[in-house]
Amino acid sequence: MSTTESDTPPDGLQVPTVLPPRMSSREIQILTLIVQGLSNQEIADAARLSINSVKTYIRTAYKKMGVTRRSQAVTWAVQHGFEPPPSGRE
Repeated sequence: MSTTESDTPPDGLQVPTVLPPRMSSREIQILTLIVQGLSNQEIADAARLSINSVKTYIRTAYKKMGVTRRSQAVTWAVQHGFEPPPSGRE
């Protein structure tokens, strides 16, 4: 997989230009939604996936990032160019 993503992200999501190695486009999408503060159920609804699929993508992404907690994943993602949520989203 190339380190840049050429596909347009769904729903205007802000993803980094340079992607972490080995992460699938779906893992990138899920991680982007996590950074934006969405719950697993909200991610499932937005990505049109089952909640179990979302949990699987999260688990595999966490392994690739070397993290075990959602807060660690958000910190890692922001440090690697993912956009934090706009101020005012709560």
